[in-house]
Amino acid sequence: MEFVKSIPPEYKEWDMNERDVTEESLVESQMLLHDDVFTVTESEHIVVCSWNVNQKKPESLEKIRQWMQLSPKSRCRRGSNPPVKKDPAVIAIGLQEVDMSANAMLREETDAIKPWLECFRSAGRGYDIVAAKQLAGLVIAVLVRKDMRPHTQGVATAITRCGAMGNNVANKGGVAVRLQLHRTTLCFTNAHLAAHQNEVERRNRDFTRIVENQQFEFSLAREPPSAGGGGGGTASAGAGNLGRADAVDAANTGPPSNGSLNARNKASSPIGSSFPTTALCVGPPAAAPPAQAPVPVGAFSPAGSARFLTKMHDHVFFFGDLNYRIDLPYDECLRHVAQKSWPALLCHDQLHKQKAAGEFSFHGFSDATPAFAPTYKYDSGTRTYDSSEKKRVPAWTDRVLWYDAASDASTGGNPHRTPNSPGLPPGGQGSAKGIAGASGRIVPKARADDPESVASEEGGEAAAPAEGGGGGGMELVVFENDVHMLSSDHRAVYGVFRVGLKRELPDVKAKTKARILGSIRKMGLDRYSVPNLSLSESCLTFGHLSYGCRTTSKVIDVTNNGPAVVVAHVSCYHKLVSSSMAKADVHSARRPDPESRQNCVHTAHWLSISPLLVRLNPGETRSVTATCCIDKQAVLPFAHESMGPFRNPGGVPFTLSSWYVLAAGPQRFWIEATAEYTPSCFGSKLTHLTACGLTPISQAYMLGPGEQPAPATKPQVPKELWILVDFLAKYGAKSPNLFREDLSHEDFDRIREHLDNRCTAFHPSQGITASAVSQALLVFLQDLQEPVIPVKFWEKAAVAAGTGRIPASALPAPHFNSLTYVVAFLRYLLRPDNRQHNELTAEFLAQGFAPALIQRDPLACSASADVPDQDRLRATAYILNLLNDS
Repeated sequence: MEFVKSIPPEYKEWDMNERDVTEESLVESQMLLHDDVFTVTESEHIVVCSWNVNQKKPESLEKIRQWMQLSPKSRCRRGSNPPVKKDPAVIAIGLQEVDMSANAMLREETDAIKPWLECFRSAGRGYDIVAAKQLAGLVIAVLVRKDMRPHTQGVATAITRCGAMGNNVANKGGVAVRLQLHRTTLCFTNAHLAAHQNEVERRNRDFTRIVENQQFEFSLAREPPSAGGGGGGTASAGAGNLGRADAVDAANTGPPSNGSLNARNKASSPIGSSFPTTALCVGPPAAAPPAQAPVPVGAFSPAGSARFLTKMHDHVFFFGDLNYRIDLPYDECLRHVAQKSWPALLCHDQLHKQKAAGEFSFHGFSDATPAFAPTYKYDSGTRTYDSSEKKRVPAWTDRVLWYDAASDASTGGNPHRTPNSPGLPPGGQGSAKGIAGASGRIVPKARADDPESVASEEGGEAAAPAEGGGGGGMELVVFENDVHMLSSDHRAVYGVFRVGLKRELPDVKAKTKARILGSIRKMGLDRYSVPNLSLSESCLTFGHLSYGCRTTSKVIDVTNNGPAVVVAHVSCYHKLVSSSMAKADVHSARRPDPESRQNCVHTAHWLSISPLLVRLNPGETRSVTATCCIDKQAVLPFAHESMGPFRNPGGVPFTLSSWYVLAAGPQRFWIEATAEYTPSCFGSKLTHLTACGLTPISQAYMLGPGEQPAPATKPQVPKELWILVDFLAKYGAKSPNLFREDLSHEDFDRIREHLDNRCTAFHPSQGITASAVSQALLVFLQDLQEPVIPVKFWEKAAVAAGTGRIPASALPAPHFNSLTYVVAFLRYLLRPDNRQHNELTAEFLAQGFAPALIQRDPLACSASADVPDQDRLRATAYILNLLNDS
């Protein structure tokens, strides 16, 4: 049903920036419907290569060229049907375990990448390396054929950590490159997932974390392209420079994955917000973008930045050492290998079993089925499988998966994409419902045999649009292993794909645009100037939400009932409402400045909207999804002093409330979203937790001034911190799994519920493990609104890393006591009688706890590319200094 656009009285003064329909905007929207007239789809090949090199150096150039499918001896040149005769347009190379040293885990970018890049340059003489990125042992390099280089734009990189210490260590994760060729967008992700035979669920969670949380951000040299992803919208890289992804992690606003609590957005992680990453510039350096507010996912900011998720691309390639094993005994597996019984082995392949049983969908990705010997694990330098005492079962750990937006039948296209994404085709975003039979064109489409003609409404057949939207479909040509490179304990693999790249015909485009403009002037602009939209919902209720809850979404259908294409803008802002605190105007819900569009974009609050721009053809219905997520950023208003414990007389429950406005020209729809929330010790402040004393925080926030119980003793550190540390000291000091395993939602919910509602110690009889509590301790520390060492002490701590400690008198008492308590506990874990069992080192603990204890103010970070490494080293050195100080 259609709701009357009524604006709540208190918000009337906030006037959305009007966007009147002009000839130019109408022409641009109508051009989307003629996309297939002025574009052609050309077939090209893309090669994806992956190899776990086991810290070995590059092999000979001839072997590398053969692996890259650039040699006449290459498999795709002689064995595919038909043979590939032309050099591939793009070669994406992913390496794993390039550098697994402690220095690499800390710095993440080392000199180990240099010989490999030089090798790729020498092997690919007819190519340019448009992007390269390292994340400790992971390296990705993307090469583009020189004749395609002028048509390459929107280059950006991204990293996602999936390692130990709450994903703060980079021993596992993903590193990615995205780019646009002509009008087709491509995304390449090289990943190294969790190891060991029985860790299938962890591998699934790592995969989900990378696909859902990995984001690309880049600057645009000029106005964003149209929704068809036309020739505009060049990234800062342009044709000559490499695009950069400054502060991709810091501005991440997406919801957490459903896999585990640690698979959360980087906005909640100090390592993401305080230590932003930058791309490794291979070509001429691009100017660093100016500091600006975070850009919403899938949208363009006024300052000219764009941000996209993994599946917001036409073609996505996910490859690397995915570590899925074969569930067979060692000898039985070798017998099948000797008989080349690949189908029999495939029945026991974990990745294949997960998909076949429907236990894990891999987010719509297809996998290349191996028809060759398992690629892991060999005795290095030989053709013999693992002959050590461990006798690891051979497995196809090295895989290539892909996602084609056009063939995602389960969603009717690609629901994750945004209308103004570069390379996005008409109808490529959201689920299309009830598209009218009429095309919605102001002028009819040109005939397929004559692009310059204009068919009558009843006349000639229209040219069928190429499948794939921005792309033209994709097909796996060959997936093979390379049997010539033997130096590693893995065999290299490669996949060759045939893809359709959409290219514009400039002359035809200009003529089409002129015809549309003429038709608009002939029929009159007034006919199309007033949009006619309707919504399916105007009130969203999410019920009661807890900290770290699984993401919950609700959908609003938007229908275009008018005769013209409409682009609707979704904007929102948030307010925290408590009837007993209505006069406390201290939150992030201040009314946006109507003169500043920047204040109207999404930030990391409790609710997010996707997409922010919705393009609707006449008669079309598309979905807008509202997703709630309670994390550190969402509960920031509770950190204000007026929102502390014992300030709520009457015990009125808290309500999170947000108003959204969906606007198309003069038409407005106001939508309200609400949820109840009870404050938690997670995402709180040390001062507030200390003020609670021995009263559980859920009760303290329901009491008013003077209702605080008189404690027998006043704790010097928050009781929640004491409970976590006390359990680990008693029951987990010798555990070998401390800080190394993921924290499941179930374990986190159990721990959070206990800490928020009780003032008693944990006990193993409750089913709580030391591993889960150790990860909960990290989450507790890194989700504090103010770190243990406040940001204003960053410089003092950085200097103290080499000269001594921050004076005790400098830190507020709750912070100094908590820091002393945590450091004493970590030293306890490092005692010789504990270390021989838990296998912890001071360097490992310093690296993991540094981001949770000390952070630089993100706004004070320099744009220099080496700042993340310097900050990480200085923070870790300071914590290491504390651990080693006797």
